[in-house]
Amino acid sequence: MFAHALELTTRPGKLREVIRILREAVMPMLREQPGFVEEFILASDAEPDRLLALTLWTRHEHADWVHRHHSSKIRHQLEPLLEFEPVTRTFNVEDGQAPAPRVRRPSPASRPRPRDPGRVESL
Repeated sequence: MFAHALELTTRPGKLREVIRILREAVMPMLREQPGFVEEFILASDAEPDRLLALTLWTRHEHADWVHRHHSSKIRHQLEPLLEFEPVTRTFNVEDGQAPAPRVRRPSPASRPRPRDPGRVESL
């Protein structure tokens, strides 16, 4: 396994907004990528404007591909809220287990509609 860490320092008071963007826009996109395992968003308990977005991948190549193809989009979304340039670090996971895969729930639009018992089907 491989870990990709993105260290962010937000502008004062912008931490919650950055976390919202990570949760609602960035992480869902990353979850769809091949090799994605898990993500963690860690807010510093000592520095109120610092956070770490940690993603786990099955292979280095997966994380590297995502970084090359999506980092400019992610940076564009976050840049106005950041005090400094993000710092990217990478790690080989030497110990630990991959969490059980998440069960993806189908979107409401793709779920079959329940049959109306009072409705007569035409042949």
